[in-house]
Amino acid sequence: FLDLDRKDTTAICRQQRIDWWDDPTNGDDQPADCTLPETLPLRSRIRHDLLPALDRFAGRDMVRRLALGADMARLDQDYLDSQVDGLYQRLVVSPNSGQKAKGVLACLDARGLADCHPALRTRLLAQVLTKLGIRFTAVQVRALDDLVCRWHGQQGPRFPSSHTAIRKG
Repeated sequence: FLDLDRKDTTAICRQQRIDWWDDPTNGDDQPADCTLPETLPLRSRIRHDLLPALDRFAGRDMVRRLALGADMARLDQDYLDSQVDGLYQRLVVSPNSGQKAKGVLACLDARGLADCHPALRTRLLAQVLTKLGIRFTAVQVRALDDLVCRWHGQQGPRFPSSHTAIRKG
């Protein structure tokens, strides 16, 4: 539906004799030359105010270009995710019973990870944290990546619920 604008969708609905509802928070009743009030949702203000300004600035239809970029990014994301799934199988191992008793949730092959492209490595680290149910920020993933690739004795990042990452060997 990213390739369809409102005129297209309403024309399709008319042709198919489908009733539709116009969301009043879209700001459609506001003149195009006036900015929408801040009380309306950000999505509406972006569509009404920002995107037309981008079109004027660039001298072309930026919505279609942004939609094309989103489609390309989705393909990249799918590919990277499939690569990370393979790496996960290879580089993340369940802790042994002694490690589990000490509260170790996952073990990662730091040398194998260090050989990976940063785009895959950081996605893998984020996936491990997600699967463990640990909330994290991009800064913490960067610190975890430093622990893997630029280790010089530093401690790992701390996560909520007293979780932490350590490097051995």
